Amino acid sequence: MSFAHYQSNTKRFIDAAKRAELTILEQLSGNCVLVSHICDLIHELQKERGVSNIYIASKGIHFSLRRPRQIEQTQKTQDLLVNLLDELFVEKQYSAHSHRFLNKIALALQGIDSLSELRMRVAKHKMSALASTQAYCRLIDSLLEIIFEAADVSSDPSITSELIALFNFIQGKEFAGQERAWGAIGFAETHFTKTLCHRLTQLQTAQNNSFAVFTDYAQLSDIKKWEELQTSEEYQELSQLRDMIKKLEDGAPIASEISEVWYHVCTKRIDKIHLIEQTLCHNLLDKAKTLIKQAKVRLNEHRQMSEFYETTGTPYTLLFDKSLPGLIGSESKADSIDYEKTLKPAQIDPLSSHNSLYELLKSQSQKIDQINEELALARNQLAEQKLVNRAKLMVMQQLNLTEDQAHQRLRSTAMKKRIHIAEVAEHVLKVSIPVE
Repeated sequence: MSFAHYQSNTKRFIDAAKRAELTILEQLSGNCVLVSHICDLIHELQKERGVSNIYIASKGIHFSLRRPRQIEQTQKTQDLLVNLLDELFVEKQYSAHSHRFLNKIALALQGIDSLSELRMRVAKHKMSALASTQAYCRLIDSLLEIIFEAADVSSDPSITSELIALFNFIQGKEFAGQERAWGAIGFAETHFTKTLCHRLTQLQTAQNNSFAVFTDYAQLSDIKKWEELQTSEEYQELSQLRDMIKKLEDGAPIASEISEVWYHVCTKRIDKIHLIEQTLCHNLLDKAKTLIKQAKVRLNEHRQMSEFYETTGTPYTLLFDKSLPGLIGSESKADSIDYEKTLKPAQIDPLSSHNSLYELLKSQSQKIDQINEELALARNQLAEQKLVNRAKLMVMQQLNLTEDQAHQRLRSTAMKKRIHIAEVAEHVLKVSIPVE
């Protein structure tokens, strides 16, 4: 069988590999679109949660008209997400998606399907503000899990890093939403307790921790936007209300009307956070589109270069590549062929960076190896974050600590032992004994 025949086989498989790369990137782009829609739904659910809290806690005095309007807005965003899920995973039937990723989506959809029951109970005052808050938090948490999983199954290191940044930013925003929800309960019920005030302080610390992780992965332009928000009028107004709450921890009465002021001030800040969140999503989608465009260019270039490789007919292959390992123990390269000397001047295209089909394959293989190394690093960072979160939850449950206290305990143990916090987390999970 001729060399040209084997070369033809090689080119067909290169073409198949590039088409597979393009398919994976298109699926990755679909995941990025999904993440953007999830962010929008989380934002509306967070507002609906806060409105419902005030409605319940004030016994229907406040937000009786605003709540139905907010539900209508949430429903529109919810329908867009469900339709997108059908388009991405049912109609196209992507078989390459992780079953774990699809299970996360199914779990969230089950919660979405139960929203009507939750809203009915809230409308009829058949549940407390606290129970309502917890129900909304569970649904939002299930949606956040999809974003976290999307980062884990990403096939591109730059997309993975941006998804990690986005996840932690949304997590920080969710803690801000929970602060709004808890504060709304206190104001609507016309008094605060020490326990409630302590919980609000914990949520403020949790926000800071999540946003700190965000800055570790985010682009400088996005970090700048976040820092600008920290000195904005919205943040100053929130700080004043936070100071007011600290002075009310003795249970002193306060007018329930301030609950609407609290909600308004918190919402202004959270809406600004959402604008940054939308920018992060937009950047993510642009990155995915760019990757797809580049993949299409590479596919077209390969097809255009096919004729050139056919005319050169150079026999240089991995069989004669001196840079690759051969017989173990052999140090002689006397039998190696210097492929450059085998090429005639007419066979070398000055406009091409590769003078043979094999050079193209080797270059692409090296690039894939580099991407895999970067991807492994990003996934390792993601795995460490999962590990720390699981260990933190175990410490919280076993020692009845807050999230911040559990995190501080893990971190202080790591500093004492001079090891990484992920190593401490792994030890905690293995022995099921909390750190000292």
